[in-house]
Amino acid sequence: MKERTTTSSNSSARSVSPKSEDETGAGPAFPITPEKFWSVFSTNLRADWTDPNKHVPGFYNNGPAWTLYITGFLKELASRFACSSDTELPRIDVGYFDRIGAEWDEWALETAIENENGLAWNEKLSRLLMVSAGLRVLIAYSDNREWLLGILNRFIEIRKSRKYIHPESGWLFIFGPRSIPAKHDFTAFKLEGGAIVEITGDRKIVF
Repeated sequence: MKERTTTSSNSSARSVSPKSEDETGAGPAFPITPEKFWSVFSTNLRADWTDPNKHVPGFYNNGPAWTLYITGFLKELASRFACSSDTELPRIDVGYFDRIGAEWDEWALETAIENENGLAWNEKLSRLLMVSAGLRVLIAYSDNREWLLGILNRFIEIRKSRKYIHPESGWLFIFGPRSIPAKHDFTAFKLEGGAIVEITGDRKIVF
């Protein structure tokens, strides 16, 4: 079997070789927990957000520009977990795999990530339900906390109705504001014991 290469139909996409450790303390331990992903995600996005040379806030209200940025950001973030990134296998926005090179069919999908700029992110949840991964991450955008919590609680019931469930898999939901300037910052929730639990803590990205 030929060696697997991490390529994408998007010519600007690039693969990242894994590192063993970084300044955030994220090492190669698997499975990646929701708390660990949120910690590394928020720390690195905050660094980009506050770097005037990267102009990240300027991308936020432009759907195509933000999609291009956040996809590249997530691919680069894979190295923080000692993973390689891929945007083609399976058909999810970004996947993190626990090894690179050798026989690609032996790779484990550690994290499956879907980003949805619009309001129809329930479709992304359905896609993630069909993926077997150590951690499944949805990144979406809403200013209505009550509404999004209602959707997440409905998701719990939908998940229970599925014929096959992977109880060992983690779930993380990250919500950013709909637009900039914003009234609130990013928030994060995980699925734990059949309930939605907020894990945002004191981490800040926008403010």
